[in-house]
Amino acid sequence: MKQESREQTGNRVVGLLLVGFLFSLGAALSWDLWKARKDTEKSYREWKQVDRELERLLEENRQLEKELYALQNDPVYIESVLRQWRMARPGETVLVGDP
Repeated sequence: MKQESREQTGNRVVGLLLVGFLFSLGAALSWDLWKARKDTEKSYREWKQVDRELERLLEENRQLEKELYALQNDPVYIESVLRQWRMARPGETVLVGDP
């Protein structure tokens, strides 16, 4: 009878150690998973911010390309830019005042 009791006690101890080990392993994995999720969320927010900045820069680039094309090919636009800089044709007088 004592032999069975020791065996049962030993089985219980092993079972409790196994349960404790599995619980600890689950807690550690849960912690790592939580940290990985937070890192992923942070990376996603940073990626979205960079993506918005890229879209803004691409739009700015498109506008600059349009302006460059107009400066190279549109005489009316070229004249309007030159007049904004207070430039005049030979023989013209530039009057500066409040509009």
